[in-house]
Amino acid sequence: ATFLHGLIRGDVFEYSSACACQPLILLPSGEVVAGDNTGTPLGIQPNQSYELRTLPFPVGSLLLLYSDALIDIMGGDEQDVGPIGEVMIRYPQPQELIEALVGVTLAAEGDHLHDDLTLVAIRREG
Repeated sequence: ATFLHGLIRGDVFEYSSACACQPLILLPSGEVVAGDNTGTPLGIQPNQSYELRTLPFPVGSLLLLYSDALIDIMGGDEQDVGPIGEVMIRYPQPQELIEALVGVTLAAEGDHLHDDLTLVAIRREG
C-alpha cells in the first residue's frame, strides 16, 4: 500500500512517503513545486524506515495531496504532474481547485470512477 504522512510546521511541509503521489505546492510566486515520492510501499519489507523530506510552505502557498486516480484521469504519470500543476495555477483557492479537479474527473469518468479518488487542498494564510 502507498502512504504519505505529513505535518505542516511553520514555513515547511514535512513528510515521509511510501511510494505515494508527489505532494504539490503552489508557491506565492506561481511556481509549482513537486515533492519526492520515492519510498518502498508499506508491507513490502519488515522494519522499513522512511526518509523525512521537506518542501517550502510559506504564507500564501497551496498544498495539494491526491491519490493516483487523479494522475490516471489527467493523462499524466507519477513523474509528470504538469497537468495537475496547471490546474493549481488556474485555481489557486482550495475550494475552487477541488471543484475543478472533481469536474475534470466527472467529465472523464462519469458517475462511476474506476479507482478511488482522494483530494486534499490546504492554503496557508497569514
